[in-house]
Amino acid sequence: NKKYPREIYNNLDNSDKGKDVRRQLRKHLLEQQKYVCAYCCSSIDENSTLNEHIYPKESYPQKSMDYNNIVASCNDKKSQNQSCGSKKGNKFDEKLFVSPLEKDCESHFKFYPDGRIEGLDERGKYTIEILGLNSYRLVRARAAAYKNCESLYDKELIYEYYIKPQNGKYSAFIDMNRYFYNKGYYDNL
Repeated sequence: NKKYPREIYNNLDNSDKGKDVRRQLRKHLLEQQKYVCAYCCSSIDENSTLNEHIYPKESYPQKSMDYNNIVASCNDKKSQNQSCGSKKGNKFDEKLFVSPLEKDCESHFKFYPDGRIEGLDERGKYTIEILGLNSYRLVRARAAAYKNCESLYDKELIYEYYIKPQNGKYSAFIDMNRYFYNKGYYDNL
């Protein structure tokens, strides 16, 4: 962004070099995020993700090339039950949206074993709604992930397999797994 201050993200599609930059950025974001979506924490790979702009690139073109504004997100644009970056699109209120890059972002949410997520304040509620974090697909997947953890009957095994990264990757729904682990849900299994 500093080297090409007038450049905008959408212009990257105009050349093979630009398209390669997008692919390299996506790969780097995936590695940095340990292969989970920045918003819902489901597992993603190079074929199931998009480079998502927290501040939408159409509304904030000056931030479109800012590395601190881009995360890897689920890409389910074809699904009728969209979530995350596909659902958010250009809808965005910077005062209400909880960025996944905020140090305390998880403090705005509460998880339930049935897979639901609840916003603990106005920002959390807004973010859940705009990202579709309680979509049918995500609620079912989180509930299944909770049951998988619970079925191990051993807190340390849960930590080893569902919280600690394996081969540079987090398990799906690391945020929820960590939430239940830290709240003591698995202490008496």
